[in-house]
Amino acid sequence: RMFDHVPHPRAVHYERGDGPTECVALLGQSFRSQDWAGLFHVPTYTRWLHRCAMDDAYAYHRKALQVLQTGWNGRWCLKAPGHMFALDALLATYPDARLVVTHRDPLRTVASSASLSVQSRPESLTTADLDGYFGAMWLEVLQSMVDQLMEFRQRRPDVPFLDLHFEDFVANPISAVEKIYDFDGRPFDDAARSTMETYLAEHPKGEHGSHRYELSDFGLSKEAVTERFATYCRHFDVPHGTRTS
Repeated sequence: RMFDHVPHPRAVHYERGDGPTECVALLGQSFRSQDWAGLFHVPTYTRWLHRCAMDDAYAYHRKALQVLQTGWNGRWCLKAPGHMFALDALLATYPDARLVVTHRDPLRTVASSASLSVQSRPESLTTADLDGYFGAMWLEVLQSMVDQLMEFRQRRPDVPFLDLHFEDFVANPISAVEKIYDFDGRPFDDAARSTMETYLAEHPKGEHGSHRYELSDFGLSKEAVTERFATYCRHFDVPHGTRTS
């Protein structure tokens, strides 16, 4: 029903009503979620969110997962870029977590995030960029994310991470998922491979349209973004200036 009211995000970030979603949905129930920061013009909340204690939010998150998995076996596969702001709280709650990070060209990530914020807003809130607010916000937020990721990994070399480049994931998603299975110590069997092949064949890229965006749409320049993410790109050998959407 959401897409009936706000159709633009189909091509940007499509999700089925009965399919998986990001952890922002559960964390939002504790009012500590990037959903609010990404949809509304609330700079004071955004600043607070990235400094607040997240332990209670993850305790609620864990309890919700326990309810959802009642009567089921298996292992949760969770996703939310905002976890990078709370890795200590995340691992205090889930000490056996295995962490996978996908690295993408920041020239595309910043513009894509700003575009998602603008296009996901209902018409009643206006889909304007609010004089460049979302571009500047996501530039600041995403730089802070990767800075905190690098600081955490330097401080906690004992925590296992798997680094995947977004371009490699797009080029060969089955190979990328096989690496994740191996990292988690699980066999990637023929049934898993066949299921993925079927899904990819039935849901080709661009199924819901194309997502087009440029930094200039949000008042940003390539030079400004490149400078802000230079250390991150060098550290993880992240290419920048690519056109992968």
